[in-house]
Amino acid sequence: RETRWAGRAQIIEDLPSNLFGADAQPSILQNLTIFLDGAHTPESMQACAQWFCGVHAEVNGLKVAKASEVDDGAVGSQKPSEYTDVQRILLFNCMEERDPSALLGPLATALQESNISFNRAYFVPNDSSRTSVSSSGGPQKVEHSSQDLEKDFPWQHRLKTTWDNLQRQQKQQTTESTTAFTDTLGKRHSLADSAPCESALSGSLCSALATVHENAKRNSTTRVQVLVTGSLHLVGDVLRLLKRAPR
Repeated sequence: RETRWAGRAQIIEDLPSNLFGADAQPSILQNLTIFLDGAHTPESMQACAQWFCGVHAEVNGLKVAKASEVDDGAVGSQKPSEYTDVQRILLFNCMEERDPSALLGPLATALQESNISFNRAYFVPNDSSRTSVSSSGGPQKVEHSSQDLEKDFPWQHRLKTTWDNLQRQQKQQTTESTTAFTDTLGKRHSLADSAPCESALSGSLCSALATVHENAKRNSTTRVQVLVTGSLHLVGDVLRLLKRAPR
Protein backbone atom coordinates (compact mmCIF):
# COMPACT_ATOMS: atom_id res chain seq x y z
CA ARG A 1 0.00 0.00 0.00
CA GLU A 2 1.37 3.39 -1.01
CA THR A 3 1.95 5.90 1.79
CA ARG A 4 2.23 9.66 1.24
CA TRP A 5 3.64 12.14 3.73
CA ALA A 6 2.64 15.72 3.07
CA GLY A 7 5.66 17.97 2.83
CA ARG A 8 8.12 15.18 2.09
CA ALA A 9 9.22 14.88 -1.55
CA GLN A 10 5.96 16.55 -2.57
CA ILE A 11 5.33 18.30 -5.89
CA ILE A 12 2.57 20.84 -6.40
CA GLU A 13 1.45 22.08 -9.80
CA ASP A 14 -1.57 23.71 -11.45
CA LEU A 15 -1.95 26.58 -8.99
CA PRO A 16 -4.69 29.14 -9.74
CA SER A 17 -3.62 32.54 -11.06
CA ASN A 18 -5.76 34.37 -8.47
CA LEU A 19 -4.22 32.65 -5.43
CA PHE A 20 -2.65 35.86 -4.08
CA GLY A 21 -4.98 38.46 -5.51
CA ALA A 22 -7.81 39.21 -7.89
CA ASP A 23 -7.44 38.21 -11.53
CA ALA A 24 -9.81 39.46 -14.21
CA GLN A 25 -9.41 36.19 -16.10
CA PRO A 26 -8.50 33.45 -13.61
CA SER A 27 -6.54 30.56 -15.04
CA ILE A 28 -4.20 27.74 -14.04
CA LEU A 29 -0.47 28.44 -13.97
CA GLN A 30 0.96 25.48 -15.83
CA ASN A 31 4.50 26.89 -15.77
CA LEU A 32 4.87 26.97 -11.97
CA THR A 33 5.99 23.90 -10.02
CA ILE A 34 6.61 23.82 -6.26
CA PHE A 35 8.90 21.12 -4.83
CA LEU A 36 8.54 20.67 -1.06
CA ASP A 37 10.64 18.68 1.35
CA GLY A 38 10.82 19.40 5.07
CA ALA A 39 14.43 18.21 5.35
CA HIS A 40 16.07 19.70 8.46
CA THR A 41 19.11 17.52 9.18
CA PRO A 42 22.30 17.08 7.12
CA GLU A 43 21.28 13.55 6.16
CA SER A 44 17.73 14.45 5.12
CA MET A 45 18.96 17.55 3.29
CA GLN A 46 21.32 15.42 1.23
CA ALA A 47 18.41 13.11 0.38
CA CYS A 48 16.26 16.14 -0.47
CA ALA A 49 18.96 17.54 -2.77
CA GLN A 50 19.31 14.22 -4.59
CA TRP A 51 15.53 13.95 -4.92
CA PHE A 52 15.21 17.50 -6.29
CA CYS A 53 18.01 17.03 -8.82
CA GLY A 54 16.41 13.80 -10.00
CA VAL A 55 12.83 15.02 -10.33
CA HIS A 56 14.06 18.31 -11.82
CA ALA A 57 15.50 16.27 -14.67
CA GLU A 58 12.26 14.30 -15.09
CA VAL A 59 10.08 17.43 -15.10
CA ASN A 60 12.26 19.03 -17.76
CA GLY A 61 12.68 15.83 -19.76
CA LEU A 62 16.45 15.93 -19.24
CA LYS A 63 19.16 13.45 -18.44
CA VAL A 64 21.27 14.96 -15.67
CA ALA A 65 24.98 14.17 -16.06
CA LYS A 66 27.40 14.89 -13.26
CA ALA A 67 30.19 17.32 -14.08
CA SER A 68 32.79 14.54 -13.99
CA GLU A 69 30.77 12.51 -16.52
CA VAL A 70 30.14 15.25 -19.09
CA ASP A 71 31.64 14.73 -22.53
CA ASP A 72 32.42 17.95 -24.40
CA GLY A 73 30.66 16.62 -27.48
CA ALA A 74 27.60 15.31 -25.66
CA VAL A 75 24.22 16.96 -25.92
CA GLY A 76 21.64 16.43 -23.18
CA SER A 77 18.34 14.85 -24.14
CA GLN A 78 15.35 17.18 -24.11
CA LYS A 79 11.66 16.83 -24.73
CA PRO A 80 9.99 19.41 -26.94
CA SER A 81 8.61 22.22 -24.81
CA GLU A 82 6.75 25.48 -25.24
CA TYR A 83 9.01 27.05 -22.61
CA THR A 84 11.97 29.16 -23.66
CA ASP A 85 13.65 29.38 -20.26
CA VAL A 86 13.78 27.76 -16.83
CA GLN A 87 13.99 29.75 -13.59
CA ARG A 88 14.85 27.93 -10.39
CA ILE A 89 14.16 29.45 -6.99
CA LEU A 90 15.08 28.34 -3.47
CA LEU A 91 12.81 29.17 -0.54
CA PHE A 92 14.64 28.31 2.68
CA ASN A 93 14.58 28.60 6.43
CA CYS A 94 15.67 26.38 9.33
CA MET A 95 15.37 26.49 13.08
CA GLU A 96 17.97 28.53 14.95
CA GLU A 97 19.42 25.50 16.73
CA ARG A 98 20.52 24.12 13.35
CA ASP A 99 23.89 24.72 11.68
CA PRO A 100 23.10 26.54 8.40
CA SER A 101 26.25 25.36 6.63
CA ALA A 102 25.49 21.73 7.53
CA LEU A 103 22.14 22.03 5.74
CA LEU A 104 22.92 24.36 2.85
CA GLY A 105 26.29 22.72 2.13
CA PRO A 106 24.90 19.34 0.96
CA LEU A 107 22.30 21.13 -1.15
CA ALA A 108 24.88 23.35 -2.85
CA THR A 109 27.18 20.37 -3.50
CA ALA A 110 24.45 18.18 -5.00
CA LEU A 111 23.32 20.99 -7.27
CA GLN A 112 26.86 21.61 -8.49
CA GLU A 113 27.42 17.90 -9.19
CA SER A 114 24.19 17.79 -11.23
CA ASN A 115 24.91 21.01 -13.15
CA ILE A 116 21.86 22.70 -11.64
CA SER A 117 21.86 26.19 -10.18
CA PHE A 118 19.28 28.46 -8.61
CA ASN A 119 18.58 31.83 -10.17
CA ARG A 120 17.31 33.26 -6.91
CA ALA A 121 17.17 32.26 -3.24
CA TYR A 122 14.76 33.71 -0.66
CA PHE A 123 15.45 33.37 3.06
CA VAL A 124 12.22 33.76 4.95
CA PRO A 125 10.76 33.37 8.45
CA ASN A 126 8.68 30.25 9.07
CA ASP A 127 5.97 32.07 10.94
CA SER A 128 3.27 32.87 8.41
CA SER A 129 1.29 34.51 11.21
CA ARG A 130 3.35 37.55 10.22
CA THR A 131 1.03 37.80 7.23
CA SER A 132 -2.36 39.43 7.51
CA VAL A 133 -5.63 38.10 6.22
CA SER A 134 -7.66 39.96 3.65
CA SER A 135 -11.39 40.56 3.93
CA SER A 136 -11.91 37.63 1.59
CA GLY A 137 -10.08 35.36 4.01
CA GLY A 138 -7.08 34.80 1.76
CA PRO A 139 -3.40 35.52 2.41
CA GLN A 140 -2.13 39.02 1.87
CA LYS A 141 1.40 40.32 1.35
CA VAL A 142 3.09 42.27 4.11
CA GLU A 143 5.68 44.80 2.99
CA HIS A 144 8.92 45.48 4.88
CA SER A 145 11.38 48.24 4.09
CA SER A 146 14.67 46.84 2.80
CA GLN A 147 16.75 48.77 5.34
CA ASP A 148 14.92 47.08 8.22
CA LEU A 149 15.17 43.49 6.97
CA GLU A 150 18.70 42.76 8.21
CA LYS A 151 17.90 44.29 11.60
CA ASP A 152 14.49 42.65 12.00
CA PHE A 153 15.47 39.22 10.65
CA PRO A 154 19.07 38.52 11.81
CA TRP A 155 18.67 34.73 11.52
CA GLN A 156 17.53 34.93 7.92
CA HIS A 157 20.42 37.31 7.26
CA ARG A 158 22.81 34.69 8.66
CA LEU A 159 21.29 32.04 6.37
CA LYS A 160 21.69 34.34 3.39
CA THR A 161 25.32 35.06 4.28
CA THR A 162 26.03 31.33 4.64
CA TRP A 163 24.52 30.64 1.21
CA ASP A 164 26.39 33.52 -0.40
CA ASN A 165 29.68 32.23 1.04
CA LEU A 166 29.03 28.72 -0.26
CA GLN A 167 28.25 30.08 -3.70
CA ARG A 168 31.44 32.16 -3.65
CA GLN A 169 33.55 29.17 -2.63
CA GLN A 170 32.06 27.02 -5.38
CA LYS A 171 32.72 29.72 -7.93
CA GLN A 172 36.38 29.84 -6.92
CA GLN A 173 36.70 26.04 -7.12
CA THR A 174 35.04 25.79 -10.50
CA THR A 175 37.19 25.11 -13.54
CA GLU A 176 36.26 24.99 -17.23
CA SER A 177 37.57 21.45 -17.67
CA THR A 178 35.18 19.89 -15.15
CA THR A 179 32.01 21.93 -15.47
CA ALA A 180 31.06 22.24 -19.13
CA PHE A 181 27.41 21.26 -19.55
CA THR A 182 24.36 21.53 -21.77
CA ASP A 183 21.45 23.53 -20.37
CA THR A 184 17.73 22.86 -20.77
CA LEU A 185 17.69 24.69 -24.12
CA GLY A 186 20.58 22.68 -25.54
CA LYS A 187 23.20 25.43 -25.13
CA ARG A 188 26.73 24.64 -23.94
CA HIS A 189 27.97 26.49 -20.86
CA SER A 190 30.51 26.36 -18.07
CA LEU A 191 29.45 26.80 -14.45
CA ALA A 192 32.41 29.15 -14.15
CA ASP A 193 30.59 31.51 -16.51
CA SER A 194 27.07 31.04 -15.12
CA ALA A 195 25.24 33.94 -13.52
CA PRO A 196 25.46 33.95 -9.72
CA CYS A 197 22.40 33.09 -7.68
CA GLU A 198 20.73 36.25 -6.44
CA SER A 199 19.89 35.94 -2.76
CA ALA A 200 17.39 38.04 -0.84
CA LEU A 201 15.76 38.38 2.56
CA SER A 202 12.01 38.39 2.79
CA GLY A 203 10.24 39.47 5.95
CA SER A 204 7.12 37.55 4.99
CA LEU A 205 6.71 34.04 3.65
CA CYS A 206 3.50 35.11 1.94
CA SER A 207 5.27 38.01 0.24
CA ALA A 208 7.99 35.74 -1.12
CA LEU A 209 5.45 33.23 -2.44
CA ALA A 210 3.33 35.99 -3.96
CA THR A 211 6.39 37.43 -5.72
CA VAL A 212 7.26 34.04 -7.20
CA HIS A 213 3.64 33.45 -8.19
CA GLU A 214 3.38 36.88 -9.87
CA ASN A 215 6.63 36.28 -11.73
CA ALA A 216 5.25 33.03 -13.16
CA LYS A 217 2.07 34.85 -14.25
CA ARG A 218 4.06 37.55 -16.05
CA ASN A 219 6.40 35.10 -17.80
CA SER A 220 4.23 32.34 -19.21
CA THR A 221 7.02 31.01 -21.46
CA THR A 222 9.37 30.53 -18.49
CA ARG A 223 9.14 27.35 -16.45
CA VAL A 224 9.41 28.42 -12.80
CA GLN A 225 10.53 25.77 -10.33
CA VAL A 226 10.64 26.43 -6.60
CA LEU A 227 12.30 24.24 -3.96
CA VAL A 228 10.98 24.79 -0.43
CA THR A 229 13.08 23.12 2.25
CA GLY A 230 14.95 23.42 5.56
CA SER A 231 12.04 23.11 7.97
CA LEU A 232 8.82 21.13 8.36
CA HIS A 233 7.28 24.28 9.82
CA LEU A 234 8.18 26.22 6.67
CA VAL A 235 6.76 23.52 4.41
CA GLY A 236 3.56 23.36 6.48
CA ASP A 237 3.10 27.12 6.23
CA VAL A 238 3.64 26.99 2.46
CA LEU A 239 1.07 24.24 2.08
CA ARG A 240 -1.43 26.30 4.04
CA LEU A 241 -0.77 29.45 2.00
CA LEU A 242 -1.14 27.47 -1.23
CA LYS A 243 -4.36 25.98 0.15
CA ARG A 244 -2.97 22.48 -0.20
CA ALA A 245 -2.64 21.59 3.48
CA PRO A 246 -3.91 18.08 4.30
CA ARG A 247 -7.26 17.90 6.04
